[in-house]
Parts: sequence; structure tokens; C-alpha cells
Amino acid sequence: MSAVVILLWLLEALWWAGAGLGIWLLTLSAVTPGDLILATPSAIVCGVLAVAARRALRAQWRYPARAGVWALRLPLIIVTDTVRVLALPWLRLLGRRADEGKFVRVAVAPGADLRANTRRAAAIVLVSATPGSFVVHDDPDTGELVVHGLLDGGPSMHVVVTR
Repeated sequence: MSAVVILLWLLEALWWAGAGLGIWLLTLSAVTPGDLILATPSAIVCGVLAVAARRALRAQWRYPARAGVWALRLPLIIVTDTVRVLALPWLRLLGRRADEGKFVRVAVAPGADLRANTRRAAAIVLVSATPGSFVVHDDPDTGELVVHGLLDGGPSMHVVVTR
């Protein structure tokens, strides 16, 4: 094995470790030195395991090209969904009809190949990141996701990922 390959593996492991640690830190309300002392080595181990898993599967995890466009719309949809979800109880108190929520089938990418799986995985993450919807099932045969949505109308991530 060449030194360049080992260096690339180490950099990838550090990237995974940093990404995992960063996401975890964002979920904390306060960070203590003890948290960092325990979390940093754990993140490094997880980063090494992520690289080992990718190598064992011989996987090339490439984000779909459309996911960049999807991600650009995500902040706007999160803000509008948050406002609309927080308004639901107030609408009920005022006697107005509020959305009840429903299940919808969203066609994303059929097949079990790596490209279709990656596209569905990206769609699942982005759709479930919004407060108004959540993916409850992924059907690789049809390429459809079953999404539970609280809200009708307005921008919605499950509509964006079908384009």
C-alpha cells in the first residue's frame, strides 16, 4: 500500500469523524470538557469504521447531482414548515380547520443499484429534515417513498425530490 492511499484513508476517516462529532455537538445544549474527552475518540473510531465499511462494500458514495438543488431549497422549506406546524394548534383553538396530515407516495428512483439507493437515501434525509414531513417507508422495487406529511400546500420537500 502506498503512503498516498494510507493518507487518503486517514483523511477520509478524519472527515467522517469530524462530521459525526460536529452533528452530535449541534444536538447538545451545552458542551462540557468531559463530553469532548469521551466523544472525540469515539468519533475517530466511528470514522475508521466508516472507511472500513466503505472499503469492504467497495462502495462509491456519490451524492446525486440533483441533491445540491434539493439542499438549496431545504432552508426555505424548513422555515415555512416550522411556521405552519407551530400555527396548527392555534388554528384549532380559533376553530379553523387545520390540516390532519396524510400519507403520500413519492416516486424518487426505482431499483436496487447503488445510484438509485443513493438518490433515495438523499431524498429520505432531506424530506425527513423538515418539520412537516417524515419518510416512513422506502420501496426499492417501485422507487417510491411513503411520506407522512402534516401540511398541504406551500413548498414541500417531498415535492422537490420528485423533480
